[in-house]
Amino acid sequence: MYWQLHLAYDNADAPMDFYNQFFKLWKSGAYSGNDYDNRVALIASEVAQKDLSEFFTRWGMELTESTKSKLKSYGEEERAIWYLNDNSRWKAQALQTAH
Repeated sequence: MYWQLHLAYDNADAPMDFYNQFFKLWKSGAYSGNDYDNRVALIASEVAQKDLSEFFTRWGMELTESTKSKLKSYGEEERAIWYLNDNSRWKAQALQTAH
């Protein structure tokens, strides 16, 4: 799950930008009134600026209605990022190199 978020939102120009932003928010106490699953979903979605509710529910996380409502305020993630793996990254890099 965490690797898939890295594959989806970090790129060669800023290879750890997603998680740098994620952990800054985590350490600041953002959304600390929520349980672990909801807090991870809220912070990841804020950093990505995408509604990641489907991603997290596919990973078995049970999000509250309040969290789902907040995530809807972000743009829809149209990619099926729950399928990302190392092969996806290699193919993407190969396409970038070819152009």
